Parts: sequence; C-alpha cells; structure tokens
Amino acid sequence: MHHLERPLEVPRQGEVGPGLVASGVLARETEIGLVDDRFLRVGFAASSAFGVLPRIVLRFRSRFPEVSLELDDRERLDHGAALLAGELDLAIVRAPFRHEGVTVERLLRERFVLALPVRHPRAREKVVALSSLANEPFILFPRHSAPGLHDTITSMCIGAGFSPRIHQEAGSWPSVIGMVEAGLGLTIAPLSARALRPKGVVFRALRGAPGWAELAVIFPGQRLSPAAAHFRAIAHEMTRSHAGKDYTGSVRIPMNSS
Repeated sequence: MHHLERPLEVPRQGEVGPGLVASGVLARETEIGLVDDRFLRVGFAASSAFGVLPRIVLRFRSRFPEVSLELDDRERLDHGAALLAGELDLAIVRAPFRHEGVTVERLLRERFVLALPVRHPRAREKVVALSSLANEPFILFPRHSAPGLHDTITSMCIGAGFSPRIHQEAGSWPSVIGMVEAGLGLTIAPLSARALRPKGVVFRALRGAPGWAELAVIFPGQRLSPAAAHFRAIAHEMTRSHAGKDYTGSVRIPMNSS
C-alpha cells in the first residue's frame, strides 16, 4: 500500500508557515478568502469523541469563528473513502488506520485502563493483572467502528492467555461505560475514558497490557485547505500538552500507512 511521507509543519506562535498562522490570526483574504475555505467538514469515530477532541474543537472555534465547522460521526462511515471523495476535509480516528491515498499523522498515544463497576470485588485493587480477567464478561464496541483499537484490545487479551468473552457491544464509549456501570461486564478503555466521570465505575491500572491506544488525524494525500491545515495544527498543539507518564503526545511525523 502506498506510503505517503509528509513532514508536519506547525509554526511557532506568531510565525507564518505554509498555509498556516499558528497565532490564530487569519489573513482573511489569503488564508480563508474562498467560500470553500469557510466551511470545514471533520469526521470522527465514536471511539475518539471524548478526551482531547472536544478541546481541539473548542480551540478551533475560538480562533476561527468565521469558519463553519461540521462534525460527522456517522456509524460505519468509511473515513478514508469519504476523504478521497471530498465528503470530508479531515478526520480524527483511532489508529492504526490504513487507506490507500490517505495521510495518517499520529496525535496521541495513551495507556489502557480497566473500567469496572464500583461494587466489583476487583475494584478494591489498585492494579489488576490482565491475565486474571479470563473469566470476566467484557463490554466492547463493534469492530467496524474502530478496527485498529478493537484489534489492539483483543490482541492484548490473547497475549495474556485468553480470548475476551464479549458479553455486550455498544456503539460509543459512553454507552460501553454505561453498561459497565449497570454491572453487565468490564471493559478495557483508553485512559481518556476517565473524562466521562461515571459515578458507578472505577478505573484501574492494568498489569500485562503493553499496548497503546492511539489517536490520529487523517486527510487526503497532501490536499489541505487553509481551514483544514489550521485544524490539523491545533490538533497537534492540543495533544502535545498530554505528554507524560501515561500519554505520549504528537510525534510530528506521519504514521506508516502501508
């Protein structure tokens, strides 16, 4: 599969780069002067809808209020095909993601945690061994909604010696966590799922879970409108602030899409 190499060029504060003004001050006539550049269509998967995505959207809207921003979270949407067909300008998805002709740039990597009902016997433990969960019922999302993330979770379980017994599926993380709160099972979730703040769910560190949950921005080849370029730059800017023990921020290079 074709590998598109494109260095990420995010200017410093106040510096004008190719198609970007990182300070958030638009040169209206040259940057967002065309009708098409006042309208931005961003796709996202339900699995990426919490955590940093709302902060990216808020920052973009505060800097560029004149751009009409449309968010598309249609279930079963083929983000790669939609980008190449011109239906979307870019998208925020869970990685790994591969599609011919689509550039993929990793924004964030985060650790996985175990989410379980507050009354579950294991809730008292600070760290839970993944291998000890072989007999537990799991709540997960359908594979088609985020294949890479789904495969990472199931692969970690297989590496720990068992295949997860998926008791229920839900189309979004709030629904998954809601089912956990209802006592229907456990789930393995990206660390940012804690932002959902469910009252009846606790999150515990996992031992023996070496994988990372990855978030990426994707766009068609090297075709980026000025508005899309600004959104991409802000996405990298916001995710770099997450770097730390349990997060790795923007790496500023495209992922291998082959």
